[in-house]
Amino acid sequence: MSYYPEILSGKLNAKYTWLVTGAAGFIGSHLTEALLSVGQNVKGLDDFSTGTQENINAALNNSGHAENFTLINASITDLVMFYIMPRSRQFLSLCNSR
Repeated sequence: MSYYPEILSGKLNAKYTWLVTGAAGFIGSHLTEALLSVGQNVKGLDDFSTGTQENINAALNNSGHAENFTLINASITDLVMFYIMPRSRQFLSLCNSR
């Protein structure tokens, strides 16, 4: 299911919380700005390996809804390896099958 046309037209009726990976990059910051502009909540994830704080600042300033943004300064690989996978039943059953 794609919400992008609704986001662009401002017709997204419900308020969601979105995770934008690479939020400090060119594409991620523009997606963040678009989501915030229509009143959505955004959790931006970036480790700033290629993105910049200036991209995030521009997205927040242009959207008018900076209060709906939370920055998570981390790498997606860190979160998957150390937070999501160890708590996943599939991961645990894979480890215990040896």
